[in-house]
Amino acid sequence: MIANHCIERASLSLQDFLQRFCSSMGVAYLKISFMNEELQRSFGWPLRYTTRGRGTVEIDLEATPSDFIWSSLFSKNRRWKMKRFEREGYEARQARGNSDLRDFYAVYHDNMKYIGARPYPYHFLENMWSLLYPLNLRIWVVAREKPIGGILVLKDARRTYWLLAGIDRRQAYARYPVVNYLLWKEIETAEEEGYRYVSLGATPSDPDNLYYLQKTSFGGSFEQQEVAYYPCSSTGRVLLQAKAKAVSRWKTIRGFVPIRFRRMVERELQRFY
Repeated sequence: MIANHCIERASLSLQDFLQRFCSSMGVAYLKISFMNEELQRSFGWPLRYTTRGRGTVEIDLEATPSDFIWSSLFSKNRRWKMKRFEREGYEARQARGNSDLRDFYAVYHDNMKYIGARPYPYHFLENMWSLLYPLNLRIWVVAREKPIGGILVLKDARRTYWLLAGIDRRQAYARYPVVNYLLWKEIETAEEEGYRYVSLGATPSDPDNLYYLQKTSFGGSFEQQEVAYYPCSSTGRVLLQAKAKAVSRWKTIRGFVPIRFRRMVERELQRFY
């Protein structure tokens, strides 16, 4: 969050940094999500593409405390699935050192490869850990003999933000709601620590989307974002034009295709759509 009186100065500083960074690192284009329209307007780079295809789901723990979520929003079957982890000897623990970080990265890396996405390199998470832990970063790992899942959460003064997830799909995906269970642990812990909000991360704007439905089932509200793409090079402009055309064409036909096929396609487009 940026105070209103700091928006212009913060935007100029961010633009200056990004211009230097993109030039030195050969970045093709930037993707920035805005929830503040004034901040977006003040960000002066020429736009190639904007979309309102996603936002974030956020739980206000003062309005929707964990007790209410558990007793009134979760079904009996869902509570049974949550308790199954403890019944079967699994433990959700917060990462304390490099061993836990490696455990998380193993399931994160495998999950990203499984869904056809590009994982961050391990040294990127190491850098995050060294810079942000423990004040602004938390990692959850659920394990019995070895880890079956984990999530990475960022923290500021009032909020925690779910950023990354990992699942051992060979062991856990079909039998255990790993991510939902760890999000529930984060909700409980954030409330105990005095955080007011828990953000459940980037979410498609479509109310029929499976991820939208899963996240709002925790009692969160959907907050629309404006996602802007900025080319940093001629290559970036070409890539953005191609991606924009693909998304535009998909929007014209998505209402005419079966839901299962629609979800499969949108999983492939979700980094841009």
